[in-house]
Order: sequence, then C-alpha cells, then structure tokens
Amino acid sequence: MKFSKVILFFIFLIDFYNTNSQVLNIDSLKFKEKFVFTNYIKLKDTNISVENLTGKFLPKNNPNFVEADTEYAKYPLIFIREEVYIAFIKMFYAALNDTVNLKIVSCFRNFDTQRIIWESKWKGEKKVNEKVYASTIKDPVERAKLILSSSSMPGTSRHHWGTDIDINSVEVKYWDTKEGKRVYNWMKKNAIRFGFCQPYNLITSNYFGYDEELWHWSFVPLSQIYMRQYQTKVKYSDIKGFSGFETALELNIIKNYILNINMDCFFKVKY
Repeated sequence: MKFSKVILFFIFLIDFYNTNSQVLNIDSLKFKEKFVFTNYIKLKDTNISVENLTGKFLPKNNPNFVEADTEYAKYPLIFIREEVYIAFIKMFYAALNDTVNLKIVSCFRNFDTQRIIWESKWKGEKKVNEKVYASTIKDPVERAKLILSSSSMPGTSRHHWGTDIDINSVEVKYWDTKEGKRVYNWMKKNAIRFGFCQPYNLITSNYFGYDEELWHWSFVPLSQIYMRQYQTKVKYSDIKGFSGFETALELNIIKNYILNINMDCFFKVKY
C-alpha cells in the first residue's frame, strides 16, 4: 500500500508549521521527559509480539506499514512504519529547503532477508566490509564478532521493526565525499527535530557493538518502545534458525549490541 503524494504533502504542510506537538525543539533537549508523541504512536501497538520484534512477518500483511514512494525512497518495495514515514517526509522537505537531498535506501528487513545477509558472510560467500572472508576464522565466536561489526544477527536487527532507516548510501566511501559530509552534518544538526537519532556512532563502536553507521537513523518515539519490549520479551531461545546462532548467548547480543546504542536515542516517551 502506498501513500498518496498529495495526502503526504498536505500532512507535511500542516505539521511543518505546527511544531508544538510533532517536531522536537533542539533548544529543549534538556526537557526530554516532557516530550509526548501520542499522535505518532498507535496505542494498540505497544504490546508487540515476539514475532514482530524479531522480524518474523511480512510488512505487506501488517496494516501499520506502508510502501515508501520512490520520490522519497531510492528503490521500490521499501516498507516502513507509517509513523516513521510521516516524520521522514517532513524531514525530507526541511532538508530540501536547505538544498540537501535525502533518500531512504533501506528500512524494514524481515528475519529471512537478514538471515541471507548473515549467512552469505558466515559461509564466506561475501566479504565482511569488503575486506575479509569470515569463513577463514574457525572460532565461531570470533567469526560472529567479525560479522557483527557490520551486520546484525537475524532476529536482532532494528530493521525488523520498520522504525530505522538507512539514508542515501550504505557505502562508507560516500560519506567521505563532499555531498556525504554535507548530508551527515545536516542530519547531525537537524534530525533530532523530527525524532531521529543515529544509534551507532563512535562511542558505541567499542570492543562490542556495531561499527559506526553514518547512514543509519532511528525514529526514537517508536524504536525505543520496540527496544524496551525486546529487552523484556525476547529470550536467547528465540534467537535461532541461522548459522552461528549458538554464539548469541556467549556474546551477550542483547546487552552488547541491541541495547548498546547512542544515548541520544533514549528519550522518555509517554505512551
């Protein structure tokens, strides 16, 4: 299902000038606990199933997801939570007003898609970070740790939630270009106004945790609800069905990867 461009643009025009309830005020970040996003969050969705938390569903069968129009997404068939899409479109036009072009290149990925990505690296069919084949590492924990520098285990990715987007390019070299640096600088300054944060930065990229991802942005009001429920509902017995799944417990995936994110992504949202 696609949103009508006319309807989305109309929503943007209304909300662009109505910043009190839907756009964060950068100058008020110290009052994070006062932010209320009930207009974004569908209260019936706050009880999220383990299947939805781990990406074991198809978005086209979920009424909370829409397909992003190619005016805002680089490719067709990119599915995204409706609330996130509306917020992105408002950010899209604000960036365009500053001559910065934003495009969604990835959003929702289900368990099976993430498994294909993971196993292509685990089995040595694809290099990790275009540098080394993980299959050359015999120790399964070390092999998993290498892959985890850039790819989540199936069932643990924030992309399963439809709350997180990759913008413009997932290639590191793009972000070293003049255009890439300009886009990133704009996002660092403005994304929080629309509810987006960068979950993986240099601070989170320590011995554990994913490498910094300049392209990965999360819609905080919704993603933190998913994250909190993931922490309480998903067990290590739910993280299985792919090569190397047995390493998840030893690597403490939930604490060291899923919960190891930029502190800017922890708003106190009332719902």
